[in-house]
Amino acid sequence: MKKKSILFIVVFLATVLPSVGQTAKIDGLKYRVLSGSTAELYDGKSIKGYVTIPSSVQIKGKNYKVVRIGTYCFYQGYESKKRNYLRGVSIPETIETIGAGAFHECLSLESVQIPNSVIAIEEFAFSHGALNTISLPNTLRFIGAAAFYGCKLKEIVIPNSVTAIGTNAFGYCHNLMKIVVPDHSVKSIYPMDSGNRKWFSGSIFESSRSINDVCGHTIPYPEYIYNELPYDCPFVEKRLPIIKKSFSYYVYDKLINRVNEWQRKKEYETTTQWKERVTEETRRKKVTEMIEQIRAEYIAEYAPQSIEGELGGFDADYSAYPVLIHGFNTFYAQIPLDDAPIFKEKWAQVIMQPQYGIVNDQLGILSCTFKLEDKTYRSTKSYPNDNSADLVLNLPPLEIKLGESLEQISNNGTPSVRFVADNSVDRNIPKATVINSKTFAVIIGNENYQRVSKVSYALNDAKIFANYCQKTLGIPANNIRYYNDATYGIMLSALKDIKSIADSYSGNINVIFYYAGHGLPNETGRSTYLLPIDTDGSQTEVCLATNRLYQILNDLHARSVIIFMDACFSGSQRGDGMLASARGVALKVKTDVPQGNVVVFSAASGDETAFPYKEKGHGMFTYFLLKKLQETKGQVTLGELEDYIATNVGQQSVVINRKKQTPTVISSTSMGESWKTMMLK
Repeated sequence: MKKKSILFIVVFLATVLPSVGQTAKIDGLKYRVLSGSTAELYDGKSIKGYVTIPSSVQIKGKNYKVVRIGTYCFYQGYESKKRNYLRGVSIPETIETIGAGAFHECLSLESVQIPNSVIAIEEFAFSHGALNTISLPNTLRFIGAAAFYGCKLKEIVIPNSVTAIGTNAFGYCHNLMKIVVPDHSVKSIYPMDSGNRKWFSGSIFESSRSINDVCGHTIPYPEYIYNELPYDCPFVEKRLPIIKKSFSYYVYDKLINRVNEWQRKKEYETTTQWKERVTEETRRKKVTEMIEQIRAEYIAEYAPQSIEGELGGFDADYSAYPVLIHGFNTFYAQIPLDDAPIFKEKWAQVIMQPQYGIVNDQLGILSCTFKLEDKTYRSTKSYPNDNSADLVLNLPPLEIKLGESLEQISNNGTPSVRFVADNSVDRNIPKATVINSKTFAVIIGNENYQRVSKVSYALNDAKIFANYCQKTLGIPANNIRYYNDATYGIMLSALKDIKSIADSYSGNINVIFYYAGHGLPNETGRSTYLLPIDTDGSQTEVCLATNRLYQILNDLHARSVIIFMDACFSGSQRGDGMLASARGVALKVKTDVPQGNVVVFSAASGDETAFPYKEKGHGMFTYFLLKKLQETKGQVTLGELEDYIATNVGQQSVVINRKKQTPTVISSTSMGESWKTMMLK
């Protein structure tokens, strides 16, 4: 009976609890359990178009964090005609490893944003593909052999975090014109041409002959050279535990978070005091203090409770015993000649007292003392801590902006009246009595850009517009797709999502598309783009072209598509100044004309700027859009909406900003004037 009970329990647990290797298929993607809390995406070969990889999946009722894109996950076979199905991918900030051949021969995948969680890109990960744009994160440590072999990359920036690069990683990248390399961070290159000690050996950039701009320097001969590593035993899998225990991996997020917290204005601190406290000089000093503090925390976490060592033979000429400390370096105990015999005899009683530090980005012993009875001996050599300069250099630049809820500064630098925005349009939202079940809204608010200035109030614009869509226009919550700070991949996924909805309804829907954020011109063709938060606009290939947006939305074949864009496309920022990627003067861009049943409301025209309305906590265009919806309870024609927005924005911009802002409306020529009688609800 007892044996049967035990057998029943074992069978029950094996049935109910997922184990390592357990698989599941979700939305066409296949996942596999790696550990008690993690999983990998191991098969996406059936995916067409665009895919968003989730950060977690549920397998047998338990959630697992997705940490790896598995070996040859999206590869569809050399002879397959389906190789170009995958066009875009959004990778979550849980992925640590992009496996060997994961995107091998993805012939339509032109751009990928690698999130700030990826540590390793394995062998052949993107090889023989159409990839022409890639952004490598500062978390990346390892680039495998032939990882980007044969891609169409034009420019590569290798972050200082990379410590190892495999052979032919960028081989046969014929379009590669420029590469920015780290000065000294790369510790290992494998395998390497033994006759060429330069980092740009033929074994890494074989036949990438077009490189004509190299930023960086050659590195010293690597400490470790890995030759002829078998592909069935990937080097990166062995190295990942080492990388995760590295000091740079440990310190980075902690340092960023603590610096950001220190830079933030305190509750009982005047603006003048804040600006005096937070400067580039004081930040450098504070960062040094923080690094030392985090170093102490790292040592406390990883230092062993005790150490053991093996005593070697005594070197009488140097009066030193070599001591191999397990897990660390060999140190030499400096022992006077007369004490050497007793030191060896009583070695088992010697107490070693190490001084821990950071050596080669890992926990190391800087020096060691050896205590025997009442005598203390020291090691002959002390190692220095790693230089922390790289950590400081990798920090984002200091950017202090007085938020509009902070005290304004008078001419003499003293605090004056405290500014409070009028948020009545945010609070008094009318409620609809009719549900519009066949109207869908795609809403994007891009405020916190990673490489260019923020867009004041963009998130509030998008959030409150979404509230009006639900409450005033009667759009069900499930019909509203709301995206905060969207990357290029997320923007493409959003369009794919609305396309799937339109297909399922055979086009029998109405669509509202809203965007608040940066717009960008292309200086050559004067075409216009919406700027994702993960790019600076210098490469428009990873920006969403408005003509492409119009085409995608027109192809929905919906009953109507209404687009609202609180952005300008002259190269100006919302407010003052220019985007870093734009010229020093505003451009007058060409106007893209939509097709079909598409109507486009834009915040500004020509070379104008879309201004914020600070007193209301919104973009000026969005504020008057919301205000009209509030006043009419959503019962407004597009013609009435155009007249109201154009009149009020035009007047207020001249009064407040002393500059013109002229909202515009464009529709397809086939619609004529009929769009003016269309209703939002």
